[in-house]
Amino acid sequence: MWPGWRWVVLMVNAVAALSPVVKIGAVFTEDARGGSTELAFKYAVYRINKERLLLPNSTLVYDIQYTPSRDTFKTYKKACAQIQSGAVALVSGVGPLLGNTLQHMSASLHAPHLTVGPFAPENLNNTFTINLYPPKDLLTKAFAEFLSYLNWTRMGVIYEDYGYGELNILDIAKDGRDMYAVRCRDAKEYRRGLALLKAQQIEHIVTEPALLYDAVQILCQALAITEDIHPGNVSCDKDTPSLHGKAIYDNINTVSSR
Repeated sequence: MWPGWRWVVLMVNAVAALSPVVKIGAVFTEDARGGSTELAFKYAVYRINKERLLLPNSTLVYDIQYTPSRDTFKTYKKACAQIQSGAVALVSGVGPLLGNTLQHMSASLHAPHLTVGPFAPENLNNTFTINLYPPKDLLTKAFAEFLSYLNWTRMGVIYEDYGYGELNILDIAKDGRDMYAVRCRDAKEYRRGLALLKAQQIEHIVTEPALLYDAVQILCQALAITEDIHPGNVSCDKDTPSLHGKAIYDNINTVSSR
């Protein structure tokens, strides 16, 4: 996680002065409903709203939509409706196919789109999408350094692999650590996974990083330094873009590069 998350205090004056309610949209696939990515997103919003010193006069609210994993048309319509209904930005964790659909939608409406996944936007020169997923080699290196610092020699690993190999188990275990890996395909399997590790008397557990938690915090930092975050009169039917989306997108880039 980002160290010292209370630096989100930067957004107090800007957001609170502009709107008592700041709405963001989120899109997840049906098969990931209730999974770790969605829980990380909800927890980030919860933490921001709980710390009333950060947003004394504003509340961050979300609109979550679920879509079939390969239905690009329905995904486009649902996400577009979110922006049209007042969401100032969109976050997602839907994979490359639907991710590219959301990229095109966000570019058309000038709506900032944050995603986390091991894939890149198709057109980096015309996009409002920012992918916060770190390169695979850096992610593996970070895990290795973290485990070395903690001096864990025996541990369990719970991971969700949707075909992208987010957590490279073999690279992490190549130094001879005693490691038990459990794959959980959805949220319902986590209890089973924990029970398996408990049966092996595993005391230390490693899970995949909650990158969407960081995405929400970065978005809020960007909103803090944006002069106007009102969504304006956005139209999906006429492809009428947001008047302030470009400013928010530029500020997200500024914050995420720090």
